[in-house]
Amino acid sequence: VRRGVNGRALRDVFSLAEERSTHSTFTIKMALMEIYNETIRDLLEPLGEEGDEKRLDVKASPDGGTCVPGLLQLQVTSIEQVEEALQRGGGNRTVAGTDMNAQSSRSHMVLTVSVTCTPLSGAAPSFGKLHLIDLAGCERLSRSGAEGERLKEAQNINKSLSALGDCVQSLVSKSKHVPFRNSRLTFLLQDSLGGDAKTLMILCVSPAEADSSETACALHFGARVRNVVLGPARKRSTPAGTPGKDTTVSAKEVARLEAKAAKAEEGKAEAQRIAVAASRAVEAAERQIEGLRAALARHEARHLSPSTSSSGRTSSGKAGVPPLA
Repeated sequence: VRRGVNGRALRDVFSLAEERSTHSTFTIKMALMEIYNETIRDLLEPLGEEGDEKRLDVKASPDGGTCVPGLLQLQVTSIEQVEEALQRGGGNRTVAGTDMNAQSSRSHMVLTVSVTCTPLSGAAPSFGKLHLIDLAGCERLSRSGAEGERLKEAQNINKSLSALGDCVQSLVSKSKHVPFRNSRLTFLLQDSLGGDAKTLMILCVSPAEADSSETACALHFGARVRNVVLGPARKRSTPAGTPGKDTTVSAKEVARLEAKAAKAEEGKAEAQRIAVAASRAVEAAERQIEGLRAALARHEARHLSPSTSSSGRTSSGKAGVPPLA
């Protein structure tokens, strides 16, 4: 079977999972979307529960990356399942004819593969994500003859590619601000163009003399991308008990978090000791109050009872005795 880049990449993922199955288990999921006129479309499940087209958008995820809530994540266990899903999703992609191409892609297609590796030893799982992107080509309107809806599509394609070029330029110049949010495409790829990832760009160019202008433009863009230095990729681990939440950690960070957790446990134990002591102090105070109340009651009883009895005897003993002259 002749496979393209997507099929070969997924074939290698399954091959590696099989090789390492003796000490780890792997969960592989895929999602397929297109970015059409700056909107996100789910190519595997275009419609929602009510039969309307899904309203999807790129969001920042808790781990500092990006995600698309509501996008179908299809768990796959073989390359055959992947190819079937790619064929089904490819049929939902937006294509149309122009003067340059009878079957022109009018959107960027993004295949996202998520892999979770769980060691059989009980160690923390690790997580990886692979974006495989088919970018729609930049169009010269004078040659494509795009009009109406095709013109709008071409403008959005060129706008997102320009935004990608701006991000590349910012990364090359090591600018403090990289304008990832200027398009859906660059925002989605924010964590793939950061310091925790590796990025590869493959240029498809035409050898025809008539296309020399577009070929030169693509090669110049590739030369700029080649100057981007992302740094070493780092392992991403998923803490036990929090499936789906991915956190980039290093040995130093693990040690810091363990020390912080130990300190928190000490603080918790101290707080419990203080709470127990406070509870005992409150109980002792309540017993003292009750004792004082009882003592006060006995004191009042002894003080009032003799006075009342003496007054009664004096009144009855002298009744009818006339006063002295």
